[in-house]
Amino acid sequence: MNTIQNKAFCPPSSSEKPYPWEQRAGFPAGGFAWHELGPFVEEAYRQAIAGHAWTVMGEHWTENQPAFKELMRLQPDGCEALARFFAKHFMKLMPDAGITQEKFWDDFCIFNLGASHDYQEDDWFKAYVRFRADMPQLLPFLRRVVKAADVKEAPGLADRMVFCIFWDLFILPMRYWSDDAAAGLLCESGQSFNLDKVRNTRRELGLRHERPVIVKKFKSLPSAAQEAPVQIEVEIDDSAVKRAGVSAMLQSLLVFLKAPKLQSRKTG
Repeated sequence: MNTIQNKAFCPPSSSEKPYPWEQRAGFPAGGFAWHELGPFVEEAYRQAIAGHAWTVMGEHWTENQPAFKELMRLQPDGCEALARFFAKHFMKLMPDAGITQEKFWDDFCIFNLGASHDYQEDDWFKAYVRFRADMPQLLPFLRRVVKAADVKEAPGLADRMVFCIFWDLFILPMRYWSDDAAAGLLCESGQSFNLDKVRNTRRELGLRHERPVIVKKFKSLPSAAQEAPVQIEVEIDDSAVKRAGVSAMLQSLLVFLKAPKLQSRKTG
């Protein structure tokens, strides 16, 4: 198992203190050059995304060890792609040389706040603001925080984050779902996705389905009674399940969907 798989598919270790910005060692006196800092930024995003993904889905995998063993054979390309995507956008804001520790952490904090308006609720962000209060140029920094909190997400974090977590770590990872089925799954989960957005997000991040596709169709059907449980129509290619070796994952999915109550289950 490689280190990427360890980071994406295993529980994150408890956070170490002090926070990275409190560790004065590490930045050279003259600051980093652009090409030197880029890999560190990507690694920071990779670890943060993997930790968040495990927070969202880790309980399921902990309780379903046979399925988890199947998952561990996969390469977590969704979380990897998202780390590259955000590192690329952040590094566009950095100068070619002389990137000091102070400039890096201020800009990193502001960028993430602008990318997700919920970020100010994060313990990391609140701890950084408290830390920053004892440093020079506080008022200009706070003006940037207020501005970032008010502007539109750029680039949008939340939808891409959900997409990549589902792609890598959903009960049956979304890499095994057709684009049409993925759109149905995301909509049923309360996300603002349609078929075009699924295709565009996948292509933007350079993600490709596992072949053959297992879940060909997934959509919810209106119930006749107002309080009746939602009915799901799902089309599964059982021969693809056998070839992919994900039978435990599929069983977990069917339990999650309450398979006996499905409107229909078709096999390829």
